Amino acid sequence: MNGEDVRKYFVERVEKTVTQYNVNPGIKGAVNGILTRACGGDSNRKLVLKYLCGVMSSKQLNAAQWIVLCDMVQPDKPEGQPWQAGNPKFQRAIDAILAALPKQEGQEEMVLDA
Repeated sequence: MNGEDVRKYFVERVEKTVTQYNVNPGIKGAVNGILTRACGGDSNRKLVLKYLCGVMSSKQLNAAQWIVLCDMVQPDKPEGQPWQAGNPKFQRAIDAILAALPKQEGQEEMVLDA
């Protein structure tokens, strides 16, 4: 899996998603928090959003983008623990996107455990 594969999958899913509903604001906040942690910081989260959706602010995401992003993350709240990604492949997808990004000003370095 590489960053382009993730983006292609994301865009295809968004194009196929038809909805009249929006994602609950609490879930949006949870997904943003999970995404920020997975990306290693807010600056990288914005770069990932730009890579996937063409916008850097989650406030600019449409309902279909939110639904597909939620599906990618599968937010989970185990009792007594913070929100976390329920999708075991989510971190690999984020790592692939970050690896695909050209080094940019404001991009935070990721320290990956071996």
